[in-house]
Amino acid sequence: NSIKLLGVFMITKNIYIRQKIIQKFSLLQNLGSCGPLKCREVYSLDKLRRQATILKCLLDLLYNWRNHRQLSAGRMLVSKYPELQQLWDRCSGGGEVLCVSAEQVTPLLANMLDNVLDRKSHQLSTKVSKHFLCKVLDVSTCYSEAILTVLQLRQYYENQNCSLANLFNRFADEVTQIETLHYGDQTAIKKLLSCKTSTLSSGTLLTIAPLLTVDGSAVPKLLESYLKDTAKSSTTRKQIISVFLEGLETDDPQIRQGSCCALAALKAFECTELLAYLSHADENSLVRHEAKNTLFKFGEEGKRAYEESQLFTNGFQGFGIK
Repeated sequence: NSIKLLGVFMITKNIYIRQKIIQKFSLLQNLGSCGPLKCREVYSLDKLRRQATILKCLLDLLYNWRNHRQLSAGRMLVSKYPELQQLWDRCSGGGEVLCVSAEQVTPLLANMLDNVLDRKSHQLSTKVSKHFLCKVLDVSTCYSEAILTVLQLRQYYENQNCSLANLFNRFADEVTQIETLHYGDQTAIKKLLSCKTSTLSSGTLLTIAPLLTVDGSAVPKLLESYLKDTAKSSTTRKQIISVFLEGLETDDPQIRQGSCCALAALKAFECTELLAYLSHADENSLVRHEAKNTLFKFGEEGKRAYEESQLFTNGFQGFGIK
């Protein structure tokens, strides 16, 4: 399959398809990674599967155009979902095209959301538009030159179990929560965390991580208390731990460090092996130190895991725990 993709890359002049193939090979580099941390590998496999489906559909459309001079309009590919078809019509300037740039979509979607969101604010509508595009494209930052296809939009919609209106309002809540946490106001954060109607989303939980590393503030204690209270349900606890396990593999060292703090607050003893690996393998000294601290908070089992990891790294000469 990789050889076939390489062949398509060499002959196609479609810039979007070439970009998707490059992304596909970059994801392949995450497979077979060393060490016990496999979140990135699992994520890459899932993303490869989803991108492969999109790429196959695009190639089928292009082959159909080459052989029969027939190309389906974008809106026809979402005809079974009326509200999605209406969204594509509004965001693509009529619905005929198969793809549009994020720069084109954002203002059009924001104008539409002005009439959809419960909270009326064009600034919020614009932020929700960008947040939505990040979700659909599965990226952390959506640049203006990013390309959105109707096929990606359809695939994302099919994996949601709610209407677009509910989805956009949920994203509005998430954007507001993230901004509140980024701002760092203790009173606002306390008010946010006191809302027990729902668990914070995975994106919001990862926003918590860096705040757990802040010294000289009451915010980390508030967040630790929230995590402990929320994790009283075994199902919710597993969900929260899975988020911070992914956090251990992000590119941002502060999120990795904060994820260690979160796992300490949750007493996630089941993560001992992973933390022991980080305590000697992470490239950032603060992350290594925080992983060690978390292990020591786990008691004798954690200390023993740390000791064994150091033996593995440094050998038996001159070993000692400080």
